[in-house]
Amino acid sequence: MANNEKKPSRVVLWLKAHPMSACVIVLSFIAVVAGVLLGGVNELTYQSDEEKLAKNLSKAYETEGEWTAVDISGISATPTDTSVTVTAAYTTVDGDSDVYIYTTDAKGYKSGLQLMVVIKDNVIVNILKTSTSETMGVETKAEFLSQFYNIDVLTIEGFKTNKQKVTEGNEVSAVASATKTSNAVCASIDLAVKYHKQVVLGGGEQ
Repeated sequence: MANNEKKPSRVVLWLKAHPMSACVIVLSFIAVVAGVLLGGVNELTYQSDEEKLAKNLSKAYETEGEWTAVDISGISATPTDTSVTVTAAYTTVDGDSDVYIYTTDAKGYKSGLQLMVVIKDNVIVNILKTSTSETMGVETKAEFLSQFYNIDVLTIEGFKTNKQKVTEGNEVSAVASATKTSNAVCASIDLAVKYHKQVVLGGGEQ
């Protein structure tokens, strides 16, 4: 009676004889496959800087109008926190209202606290976090952020928290146990207000 048992291939025999090499080959194969899959996912989900900006602008303020960049290169304003900068400004006309969005970057507890400050008819109507490494979530607390809304920013000096050592500005209450982040958010909004005054009214350093 013939023996129909199939003999192992040379590859299988070699792998059995070299288990360590077999492990390396298998792990390498898995790594290559995982890399290809991850690359495919990144390709499908990749967003350019322009796409991210458009998405954030739309999220900060939904409008059918077109956003245009505002030239802020000639603006000079002194921040209450030296880590704070206004990185860009955009504007649109929504109905009969002029809307401005100022993007800011600051360091709170950690670096990389980025906000969008939306000013409509000279009143702050929204503050959107676009990037952060903060752990307390101050930059998204509605109760804290509401202190900046419904105020004509052209009629005030700016903003400060009750923990900041500055003498001017409308005072807002910092979030307990999150002083650094509270101060950074407030300083970011304050600088955006200073820029807005110069954009709208013109004039020298704020």
